[in-house]
Amino acid sequence: MISRVEKIGKLEIAEDLHYEMIGFDVKPDVVVYGVLINTFADAESVKEALGYVDAMKRAGLPGNTVICNSLIKFGT
Repeated sequence: MISRVEKIGKLEIAEDLHYEMIGFDVKPDVVVYGVLINTFADAESVKEALGYVDAMKRAGLPGNTVICNSLIKFGT
């Protein structure tokens, strides 16, 4: 669902869905974090993207190549 919202560029809805998941005690996985990081990377929102990288690390989830590629967007 978050991925669909990301595709239409609704950042705040994607973020709201993330927090709603947490509210229902559904733990985000690396895919959810990857979508959020990519969404904010595409929008050039560095602070938000890095915030989700930090949240992912705090959750004990490893990064992956998809997330690294999303973060590389900031350098281009």
